[in-house]
Amino acid sequence: MRLDRRIIIESFTQAQDTMGHSAKTWSTFYECWASKMDKSGSEGLENARDTATRLTIWKIRHNPDYLPLEKMRVNYESRYYDIEVVKELGRKEGYELTTISKDGNG
Repeated sequence: MRLDRRIIIESFTQAQDTMGHSAKTWSTFYECWASKMDKSGSEGLENARDTATRLTIWKIRHNPDYLPLEKMRVNYESRYYDIEVVKELGRKEGYELTTISKDGNG
């Protein structure tokens, strides 16, 4: 597995803004090296906007502190990929993250 991309795995958190309201934010959970493989893409309309959807597979090294990753996202070059499925590779060799990213135009 060639790990040649530096990614940031982000976790979703709730924080309070200055007015005391609950605000949804993403924070860095972990930075690591990964391999990237684009699997497929599609285009369509979502909420009256042109949207491109990409399915991307990331492979990262094993670390028990990573789990659970399903409610997190990958940040790579300021593009966000929602983690949908996490699969263990081999015997503690690594993880395969199946992600979806959406880009809206207009």
